[in-house]
Amino acid sequence: MEKSQKERQIVSLRAEIADLKIEKTNYQNEVEKLKGSIHRYKNQIDNNFAKAIRKHNSVISLKYKQKFLIDSIRVLRKELKKMEENKKSWQEDPQRLKAKKRIDQPVLQMQLL
Repeated sequence: MEKSQKERQIVSLRAEIADLKIEKTNYQNEVEKLKGSIHRYKNQIDNNFAKAIRKHNSVISLKYKQKFLIDSIRVLRKELKKMEENKKSWQEDPQRLKAKKRIDQPVLQMQLL
């Protein structure tokens, strides 16, 4: 009796080992699937991060361009204001008007020839 009982235990243990091997294989397959999913998610995160960095750099670049344009507009406005002031002072100064007439007269005479 002891032999048959031991044989049954051995058969039972072998069946349990076979079940455990199948379970192990299933878990290994599941682990591989999860590794693949993790790899895909990691790639998506890396791509999204790279996109965010590019957008951030683009925004920074645009901010510098905007600052440059604003500074250029300020300079141009100052130059325009100076030119307008010079124009007014030129128009108001009688000596300059006389000098201008003297300069313009020879030009007119040359054009008439």
